[in-house]
Amino acid sequence: IAQGLERRLHHEGFLTSILDGDNVRTGINKNLGFSEEDRIENIRRIAEINKLLLQNGIITINSFVSPTKDIRLLAQQIIGEPDFCEIYINASFDTCAQRDVKGLYKKALNGEIKNFTGLDAPFEAPENPALEIKTEEQINKELAQISEDEIINYLKMTSDSKDVAAISSVVDQSQLPSEADYMDDAFMESFMKELEQTENKTN
Repeated sequence: IAQGLERRLHHEGFLTSILDGDNVRTGINKNLGFSEEDRIENIRRIAEINKLLLQNGIITINSFVSPTKDIRLLAQQIIGEPDFCEIYINASFDTCAQRDVKGLYKKALNGEIKNFTGLDAPFEAPENPALEIKTEEQINKELAQISEDEIINYLKMTSDSKDVAAISSVVDQSQLPSEADYMDDAFMESFMKELEQTENKTN
């Protein structure tokens, strides 16, 4: 869903970036596990990266398990409520286990992964998400298309697309970080130093 949404926004001329477990936990957050403390730190770092990208006019799409209300609130506070849009992709544990694209649910059910969300670690469903997409009854292709349509329509209703386009048009796309950049230690060290400098200027 995130990849399809990113392609559609990019096609319409918006600058976009996707953050997910594949590019974040193999790069900047590769030293974190799945304890409660590490989950909080994982989302905190992600939110700080979002904040920096947004300051440069880049729409950032995040595809993560954010299991508790407090963790999601932390992300919202860092990013800023006006720029934070919570979309709840609603699927039961059983449905996720059946899909199990990466084989993680099988490992968790076999006891190979501990502190697994929805199994031996809690999940608190969002109470008032900006948008909820129920995925139980849709097959993958239909689900992706319908979900993208719902999100695009929501964004059009709630955003000033002219302002977003104006911001996007002045950013050089060649300067955007790629997925490979997020997995490069030297790049991420430089990226975090820039983030800290930006925070110091605003504090």
